[in-house]
Amino acid sequence: MAEDSENKTNLAVFVSGRGSNLESIIDSCSAGLLEPLARVALVVSSKASSGACRIAESAGIDRFIYSKDIPLEDLLATLRDKAISFIALAGYLRRIENEILQRYSGKILNVHPALLPKFGGKGMYGMRVHQAVIEAGEKLSGATVHYVTEDYDAGAILAQETVEIGSNETADSLADKVLTLEHRLYPEAIAKALTA
Repeated sequence: MAEDSENKTNLAVFVSGRGSNLESIIDSCSAGLLEPLARVALVVSSKASSGACRIAESAGIDRFIYSKDIPLEDLLATLRDKAISFIALAGYLRRIENEILQRYSGKILNVHPALLPKFGGKGMYGMRVHQAVIEAGEKLSGATVHYVTEDYDAGAILAQETVEIGSNETADSLADKVLTLEHRLYPEAIAKALTA
């Protein structure tokens, strides 16, 4: 891994939404188990209005708005200029281009709100996942951290933990349970990947 002068990996977090997993990663970099390993050097958001952008601004972290009219070359140049050596997807809803997958092969993680390989694939994100889990009558759900490949949710699993689904569980209540799990599991998995 490319590291800065303090021997910390420069991490980019790709987001599209409110940014709660981004916040847990930032917290872990400043005062948690990621503190000696990494710093969030860049937040890449598909939406300028995302809550994640506000979190990044509050934390003094540079942002790159990667909307559909922005050339891929601009993003690649920014990743290079920031000496990014690892990427964490945290609720990022755009497909990762092949050029990024090739440049960061084995260095991109995603957190998925279900127990892969179940309930993964194209179109399975957010509340759609939790609703599908409930409708399938599952007794367990959870979160999976996996490496990103060109196929949706098909990369090698790095970490996975379960939560029980109650008899009166709703998609909303399940989402809350899984998100709480993600906030702990994802930084742990990033630390594991950076020290492998």
